[in-house]
Amino acid sequence: MTRFGPLDRLETIGTNRGYEDLIAHTTGWSVRGLHPYVLNLETLIEVKEVLGHEKDNAVLPILKRTLQEKSKTYADARSFHL
Repeated sequence: MTRFGPLDRLETIGTNRGYEDLIAHTTGWSVRGLHPYVLNLETLIEVKEVLGHEKDNAVLPILKRTLQEKSKTYADARSFHL
């Protein structure tokens, strides 16, 4: 437990992917003096697909739609600047 709430710390996720396997697929954040690494959206989707738990499957459509919108926004921005 942290002063901000529970912290879900995992040794491995998905197909036994550990820290060394995942660090290249993260983004660093700064939140209230903490500096956590967060999985990028593509990797988060991959992990949730492998896990296949009910709660993971429930959010997959939202995550995939978010990725589509993010990709579309990026493509629109690139075409605007070309």
